[in-house]
Amino acid sequence: LQKVKSNLRGTGKVVAMGRYRTFWLRAAAVFLVAIAAVYWWQTATAPEPIRIAAVETIRIDTLNDGSVVTLEQRSALTLHTKFNRRERRLHLEGEAYFEVAPDTTRPFVVEVQDLQVQVVGTAFTVDNLTDKNKVIVTVSEGKVKVSMHGQTLLLGPGDQATYDISNAQLQRTVQEQGTPVFKNRIFQFDATPLQVVVKQLSESYGVEISLNKAQLENCPLTARYNNLTLDRVLNLVAESFSFKIEKSGKGYLLVGEGCE
Repeated sequence: LQKVKSNLRGTGKVVAMGRYRTFWLRAAAVFLVAIAAVYWWQTATAPEPIRIAAVETIRIDTLNDGSVVTLEQRSALTLHTKFNRRERRLHLEGEAYFEVAPDTTRPFVVEVQDLQVQVVGTAFTVDNLTDKNKVIVTVSEGKVKVSMHGQTLLLGPGDQATYDISNAQLQRTVQEQGTPVFKNRIFQFDATPLQVVVKQLSESYGVEISLNKAQLENCPLTARYNNLTLDRVLNLVAESFSFKIEKSGKGYLLVGEGCE
């Protein structure tokens, strides 16, 4: 009888330990499921990066912080998922002109190649010349800090910095005479000779534009064009003088008989 009681008591202890282990195993399983659910929810609800692209025409967009960006043709901008929280960070491919809304609590940071361009409130251009292995930062207003691997340049109005991608060199450079601070493509012509108009349009859009007769070079043009496509500008110029537009191998030819 004593042996039977002893066996019963021993069996009771084994059963109690089994329940104890089962409880903690279930608790651990529930905890893991909860962690997985939270991770899934955070992943599923995380905002996707916002991409803004300009394909064949200039694109002007106002970002959700009030900053205005003008994207050149074949350029793109990707806004970081945390844009508009602690900082306003974005990535640039190509060329863009930024008019940054002032906000001392949230730096505005543009990433391009290995460079970081940081501002608080200013206007500047970033030009990623991939065909020349260069990135050029030009400031028109305010101050900009350009950083690369511990090296930093502070730029003010009219200043320019050039980053040579091939040898990873960042240096302060001088703008070429007559080069606009930014390519926002706002043209104001007041009785401007056509040879000057054509030259400015060619340089700004990177396309060769010519006149079919030398006598057209002094035709005066009075007009204002605000961030229009090249095709639209050429059509407006042609309408002003009853010209025709011919597409040539290198660009465009304006064909006319005279200034009338």
